[in-house]
Amino acid sequence: DRQQLLEKFLPGFKQQRTEWTQSEPAEVELGGLRFATVDWTAKADGRGMQGTLYTTLAGSKIVTLSAQDAQPFAGDTIPLAKEVFRSFSLR
Repeated sequence: DRQQLLEKFLPGFKQQRTEWTQSEPAEVELGGLRFATVDWTAKADGRGMQGTLYTTLAGSKIVTLSAQDAQPFAGDTIPLAKEVFRSFSLR
């Protein structure tokens, strides 16, 4: 299931960061597929970071979309990345 897949990917994002916080998992539809998603904030090397992670299964393939940036830039770049994710499709 998408939520379990998301939980498998999150430790890889968390392990090199401190002060990790994340949103409650949600689901969105992109390109006809349902994705589990979380937004997160943390510190990496003492610098504030913000990111987002989307994941799903498409048949036997794992599809992951991710974006991250340092604060204060993330306030502009993460919403832009989410907008780009809306154009996602498998061909």
